[in-house]
Amino acid sequence: MLVCLAIGSAGNEGTVGSRRQGDGSGSRVSRVCTEAVPAADRFDFWRSLFDPVQIDLPDPARAEGFRGEYATCVGSDGVVLTDLRCEATLSVFPKDPAEHVLLSGLVAGDMAARDGGDRSALARPGRLQLMDPSGGELVSAGHWNIYLALPRAMASDFLGRCEPGVLDLAPTPLAGLLWSHMQGIAAHGDAMSEEEVAAAMQAATAMACVVLRQTGRDLVSAPRADGNAATILAARQFISAHRHRPRLTADHVAQAVNCSRSHLYRIFASRGLSVADALRDSRLVHGRDLLNDGHEVGDVALACGYADASSFGKAFRRRFGLSPRDARALGAANEG
Repeated sequence: MLVCLAIGSAGNEGTVGSRRQGDGSGSRVSRVCTEAVPAADRFDFWRSLFDPVQIDLPDPARAEGFRGEYATCVGSDGVVLTDLRCEATLSVFPKDPAEHVLLSGLVAGDMAARDGGDRSALARPGRLQLMDPSGGELVSAGHWNIYLALPRAMASDFLGRCEPGVLDLAPTPLAGLLWSHMQGIAAHGDAMSEEEVAAAMQAATAMACVVLRQTGRDLVSAPRADGNAATILAARQFISAHRHRPRLTADHVAQAVNCSRSHLYRIFASRGLSVADALRDSRLVHGRDLLNDGHEVGDVALACGYADASSFGKAFRRRFGLSPRDARALGAANEG
């Protein structure tokens, strides 16, 4: 959702932490990363890129060393594709109509959007959503998204009236092809010439317009009225903050998000998830990150809520197909 505000900053040649491909005469790739500025200034730098969106942190103590980056591919017709990754944030958008509406796909992480009417929608990995962020909020527990931003007038021509909020796009074959194409541009844009980027962006725009025309007013709107999305995100955030506790249970999570354990189970199950899986994945993915940073296996096990390195190792191998020691060695090799 942040892409529509990132466009202006990405176009500034002098922006700190940015680098671009091309000579400015055509379609090109531009990158911005917070690691290019001092650790103490990173969150303020990130927040400045998206003005007038108000961006805050769930935990202000994480401002120093904040990690965020995005890459943009700019088309010739005002359409922009952005590959964005950042840590947990809360973003509040101005009430004035946004200049762009977004076709957004979640690659990894957790993200929920809430419109001005307090309706929530949880982003689902691999599922394209249409987002009009005007007057809404974006709550993220850390996410990686790829967005295609279309000028509002263009989207309205094919879709009809654009209303603030989030709608799931119908999972048509063309929508799936568009999502794959967006991921391809994000993955290979740096290696492409301006002519190739322009051609790829033109194809993305053409597919997006047809997808909007096909779905029109029949877009799947059920998630807009789903107030459980915010509860699931809050549960995931609580799990992330407390995954070091060995005795963390679903009862603790339910109490933290003000619902019963049975209701928590139901809303997770409605999305093909389970609370136990969410807790285990949070612990193991965090453990993998710590191992990649070079931490000792025993220390990582304790930091992830496991009683000992043996039980952590068994769970880690089942999840990732290699031992924690091998993962640590692989991380060290990649650093080298």
